[in-house]
Amino acid sequence: MAENQEWVELTVTVPVAAQDLVVDWLLEAGASGVQESYPGLFPADGEGEVISGDPSEWWGEAPKNKSGKVDLTAWLPKSYLSLENDFQGFLQRLEARFPGILAHKVSIENVPAQDWNANWKATWKPTAIGMRLMVCPSWEEPPETDRIVMRIDPGMAFGTGTHFTTASCLSLIEEIVEKTTVDSLLDVGTGSGILAIGALLLGVKRAVGIEVDLDALAEARENAVRNGVADRMTVTSAGVGSGEGQFDVVVANLVAHTIVRLAKPICQAVADGGWLILSGILAEHEETVDREIQAHGLKRHASMTEDSWVTLLYRP
Repeated sequence: MAENQEWVELTVTVPVAAQDLVVDWLLEAGASGVQESYPGLFPADGEGEVISGDPSEWWGEAPKNKSGKVDLTAWLPKSYLSLENDFQGFLQRLEARFPGILAHKVSIENVPAQDWNANWKATWKPTAIGMRLMVCPSWEEPPETDRIVMRIDPGMAFGTGTHFTTASCLSLIEEIVEKTTVDSLLDVGTGSGILAIGALLLGVKRAVGIEVDLDALAEARENAVRNGVADRMTVTSAGVGSGEGQFDVVVANLVAHTIVRLAKPICQAVADGGWLILSGILAEHEETVDREIQAHGLKRHASMTEDSWVTLLYRP
């Protein structure tokens, strides 16, 4: 954010199922960032409720966001203030699909540009995931813990570990590592590198992260160095199926239509006896994704759900 530019802070509460649509609208409207907060689900001290449950029971029901809602905070240039009516109109169009979305007031307040980093960073605290990991912002000192601390700075890349889609993947990776030796892992759409780095810290010997966003590539590499795993992690912009070979574990935390589009090379990357973890899937697209993956020869092994999100586990 430009230091001398005036900004406004827009806040609204929406159903979790509408989250992606609203975030996409705000970003396309010019938001420099959108903060997502799940009231009552994630502990500030990092030692409270484990987001994805005990990994020895990962096939069971994951902890629920009891509110079923998410608080969104977006920062836009003050010159975009005229978009308030457009945003209200957008919410009105969503009302038929998400009844009650108009019940929450949209708040817009002036905010100094220099508060941007402080506001965003203040909301992200060390977070316990599974039984062994703790994700800690790179600028925070972790609390005393017996957990493996993973230090992450996402920059503009996706992946802080606080969302179910990421946390469930890490818990499943932890469960698999506890069951068997994992020599290799492929992370399709690595973002900040959090899944590949977490896997390496949990004991996976080698990881490859694929990412098409060049800024995210740089963040993933820096995070690998930050966690002392750069010598075991390769980050590349090459497409999946571009000669990486097969892997004991393949994980893809992507939107459903991208998973469907990449289903063939993703499934081909899973070694015999390996595992495929898919996340970022809204429940309404679960059947489509499941049908496509099984059509490529993999069998559904388990699933995890939270609100409208689904994480799926497959084996050859």
